[in-house]
Amino acid sequence: MASLQVRGPDFSVTKQKAIEDANKMQKVVAEQCSKVGKDPPQYRLSELIGKGSFGRVYKATSLTTNQLVAVKIIDIEESDTVNPKLADTYSDLLKEISALQLLSNSGAKNINHVIDAL
Repeated sequence: MASLQVRGPDFSVTKQKAIEDANKMQKVVAEQCSKVGKDPPQYRLSELIGKGSFGRVYKATSLTTNQLVAVKIIDIEESDTVNPKLADTYSDLLKEISALQLLSNSGAKNINHVIDAL
């Protein structure tokens, strides 16, 4: 359900686009999960906060804990799913996971959930 909100003059166009992007992605995720008969992940995307070579990072709220989190939605090409061990995306993703594990070992707070929803 759409709602009309009054924004102050300092509400930037960039932030507005980031919020719109999150709303669109939320709908895409729900539609894709529905197509494959899976429940959507328990996160409410609220704002796009980053883009990278693998996908996009969103500010989100966990619907189970109400905790503010960052959710990374990774776009893995269909060809990469056929033989993931030979795919560049898969290899690069493993490197990123290793880097996150190093950060975790240093005491940085990080929560990783891998959700194969689509």
